[in-house]
Amino acid sequence: MTDSSGRKDDLNYKDNNLHLHKSIFDIYDHPNIDIFFNAYRHADIVMSILNLDDFTYVDVNDSWIKAFGYSRQEVISQRYSALPLWIDAVQGDQKYQEIKQNNGMHSFEVEYFSKDGKIGYGMVSSQLITIDGHQFCLNAMIDITDRKQTENKLHKSEENLKNILFTLASISDPFYAVDAEWRIVYVNQKAQEWLQRDQEELCGKLLWEILREPEKPRICKQICIAMRERITVNYETFSVKMASWFEVSVYPAREGGLSFYFKDITARKKAERALKESEERHRLLAEKLREVDLVQSEDRFYKIFNLNPDMIAIINMKDDTYIEINQAALDVYGFTREEVIGRNAVQIMTIEPDNSSYHHFIEQLKLVGIVKNFELTTRSKTGKIIKIMISSVLINLDGKQCRLSILKDISERKRYEKEIARLDRLNLVGKMAASIGHEIRNPMTSVRGFLQMFSAQENSEEKKIYYDLMIEELDRANAIITEFLNLAKDKTADLRPQSLGLIIARIRPMIEAEALMRDKHVRIIEGNDIQLLLDENEIRQMVLNLVRNGLDAMSSGGTVTIITEETEREVILCIADQGCGIDSDIIELIGTPFVSSKDNGVGLGMAVCYSIAARHGARIEFETGSEGTAFRIYFPKIL
Repeated sequence: MTDSSGRKDDLNYKDNNLHLHKSIFDIYDHPNIDIFFNAYRHADIVMSILNLDDFTYVDVNDSWIKAFGYSRQEVISQRYSALPLWIDAVQGDQKYQEIKQNNGMHSFEVEYFSKDGKIGYGMVSSQLITIDGHQFCLNAMIDITDRKQTENKLHKSEENLKNILFTLASISDPFYAVDAEWRIVYVNQKAQEWLQRDQEELCGKLLWEILREPEKPRICKQICIAMRERITVNYETFSVKMASWFEVSVYPAREGGLSFYFKDITARKKAERALKESEERHRLLAEKLREVDLVQSEDRFYKIFNLNPDMIAIINMKDDTYIEINQAALDVYGFTREEVIGRNAVQIMTIEPDNSSYHHFIEQLKLVGIVKNFELTTRSKTGKIIKIMISSVLINLDGKQCRLSILKDISERKRYEKEIARLDRLNLVGKMAASIGHEIRNPMTSVRGFLQMFSAQENSEEKKIYYDLMIEELDRANAIITEFLNLAKDKTADLRPQSLGLIIARIRPMIEAEALMRDKHVRIIEGNDIQLLLDENEIRQMVLNLVRNGLDAMSSGGTVTIITEETEREVILCIADQGCGIDSDIIELIGTPFVSSKDNGVGLGMAVCYSIAARHGARIEFETGSEGTAFRIYFPKIL
């Protein structure tokens, strides 16, 4: 009886209340008000109407009552601050002042209490409306409690993620990661500097909120491709704060997110800009040369042509023969002018006959008329490989179609890029070795000691075999860890004046014994006894590594030759084998950790050799072919 009466009273109250609102809004002047109220009352979105004259509730819809738990009688005509709805009441006052001043506000978050004390979250948009001279605020709220709870769980899991990614904090370049919902989950210190925000500000933020506006159109498409297709993408960006260029690599993460790794390429960018400026000057020169009569300007042209520090050549397109070449090109390739003029690049053997890149370059030039920054591999007169960047344009010279080509020697740049890539990997492995190597060896030493003790107490020969096998495996693991530690960046060499030949003589019996066991030979050709700054232990390790590699590469009966030579400024240690040569697929990767051509190789031996050479101020070069491989280590003399 009471329940039925209560519902009836509530319905009467709704009708009277609606009548009151219709009176306020003057329904006769606004015939569509009924349509508005029906849509408003039954909408799924939480909605309320607030009178901005006195900040009292005029009406709330059914979704509002369901979300907050209050009846209309408890809300209508109440000042919004009289109800304990908002966790931060000052925030509410500020928001309504802003709404009033700005004629509305869109998409701001609020935290609220429902009548039963539960905390909820909402995304609110408010619109200022004026009816018959009265100002009202129409509030629409989407409940985002589930999303916020998910965000809170994400926040709690950040600590675990930070522990997992602890080693990334020491990376000297910016690094950050996002989850599958594009929210930041980790940012290292360098990335915080780059983004000009700290960890707390960034974690949980959407990636799109932290990207600089100028970057968005340029890189968002690539980032989305990486997320959608789970592939690695790369792009370049400039940090104004750090005044540096970065190459960004975006990697798919295992859990569906992405990892962003930034590599500083400022030096490369400066070099490219300088190269571009130089090429632009030459482009202008080429255009001018095409427009003027070369016959009338011959004297002026040849002065510019021959005194230019860059390599320049004019080549007949019909038979590919050289018409003219400047002194800079002759100096780089080692030819005389008479050896070049009237012959083509294949005849003087600077280009291989089957060089597909060169033929593609010629076809592009014929098709377009100009080709810029095309990379080619060439050879000098002595056979030295020279990598060049060539820009060419078609010109008409005495009725003949020719090309004017400007060449840049980029061999050193390519070598530096390769060395930097190798050192980056070596540095990372070194850091890993330094941080975990010692910690792993300590428990291994204890285990080995106990195994030796158990073996000594064991009477069964069969079980002793098992103990010995476990000890051998521990020793093998310890040897691998020792090589790891040799990669550590902060490892120093104990350099003292010593004889390289004497060090080799001390390990000669060991080398010859190992070669004899494999039915192979070692030949040592001694040079002059010269004192060098050496660390004997490291030199022994380098020689043993290279000799063992040579023995592994040869079949029975082969010979490894060790030769010591010298030049005016260097002593050269050459270790050559008679094996089948290094696989062409890994030639460019020699010296990189974990790269090996052996089935059971760890891939650290050559990386250790390169590290030892670097600590001695030496360099390693090698030649390989079907008849064998020769490694040469160039040690600087004591001056």
